Amino acid sequence: MPHSNTIHESLTAVFQVRRFPAEVSAGSGAAGRSRHPELAVLLWERALDPQKGTWSLPGGRLRDDEELDASARRQLAEKVDVRELAHLEQLSVFSDPDRVPAPRRIASAYLGLVPLTTEPELPPDTTWHPVSALPDMSFDHRTVVDHARTRLAAKLSYTNIAYALAPDTFTMSTLREIYCAALGYD
Repeated sequence: MPHSNTIHESLTAVFQVRRFPAEVSAGSGAAGRSRHPELAVLLWERALDPQKGTWSLPGGRLRDDEELDASARRQLAEKVDVRELAHLEQLSVFSDPDRVPAPRRIASAYLGLVPLTTEPELPPDTTWHPVSALPDMSFDHRTVVDHARTRLAAKLSYTNIAYALAPDTFTMSTLREIYCAALGYD
């Protein structure tokens, strides 16, 4: 059944723990690399208006015959070629009538996690950005990233969600680095 003129979209904040060059990273060290791994979010650069040149979370319209989880996974595969996630969960709904220019859009946001050893092949307009040094972001996407990081940090205290950011086998020091990166402090 067709919907009204309100567009429903899915957005996904995909996180991975990564090391960044010193000029990109907020926690940089010697030899042009950050001392510690950092939490990164996957963003693509908008090529069209509105807000051309800003960075966006992967996402797009929910199809009439599609469930939300399927939409989030489809958008990740189509827009940024990410097909394997260790974790995906619905985060929140963003429904402020002015969150994007007309027509009205309601976004169901997701939190996705990719293990640190996974290296998806990304299109040229897509890259990982340290959460500690986000670029100019589109619409309310920075708010979505903030909500996703807060959820991840909270879940670290009562679940084993950190394993979704870890490789299949890992040392305790690697797990500690993952926790520090996800929390943003030692």
